[in-house]
Amino acid sequence: MKGIIFDFDGLIFDTETPLYEAYQHIFKGFNAELPLEKFAQIVGTGLDVFHPYRYLEEQIGQSVLDEELDLKLEKHRLEVLEKADLRKGVREYLDQAKQQGLKIALASSSERSWIDKWLTHHKIDHYFSIIRTKDDVHKVKPDPELYEQAVKGLGLKKDDVFVFEDSLNGLTAARRAGLSCVIVPNRITSHLPFEDYQYRLNSMADMELVELIKYIKENQHSQTN
Repeated sequence: MKGIIFDFDGLIFDTETPLYEAYQHIFKGFNAELPLEKFAQIVGTGLDVFHPYRYLEEQIGQSVLDEELDLKLEKHRLEVLEKADLRKGVREYLDQAKQQGLKIALASSSERSWIDKWLTHHKIDHYFSIIRTKDDVHKVKPDPELYEQAVKGLGLKKDDVFVFEDSLNGLTAARRAGLSCVIVPNRITSHLPFEDYQYRLNSMADMELVELIKYIKENQHSQTN
């Protein structure tokens, strides 16, 4: 292995649980609920797949002002995120990858400004030689374009790169791009029907990166023989 590509939201930094809780807070204000299975549709992708506010309108039978609700949503979410740390094992994996001379990229369906904000906040921006976001592509995950661009930016062959993902949309994008994928679901995504992945971790603290890479290499080799 010569390179690793990380997703961001929900994988490196769990922004998805606070986001779901913020939506739930808004829905409760209208005596409505947003089921987890509904919210999960937008994890790792964009609001064109499913928009919570449109679903809310269906539940209450009236229109809502997106801008007004967005202000409440962000206030509630940021109060949580400002105090939160990265997911377990992430810093260690980044350090280990750097020590092993691996090229490290990030591919996210979020906007670049959002990614830069939190990479800087947690002081991990220097680990990534390539960053590709929503701003760089025509379509976000589950479309493979983000991962295809990341691999191209790293200057590596697909067989020499693998991906870390937490969402079904992200896994789908990675596999469509022809990349091996290790999934590390969070509380929001752990129930999703993941298939066709190389390995599943509860967190990156479960296994040393060198052991995981060894497993992936052996698994790839066995698949080709």
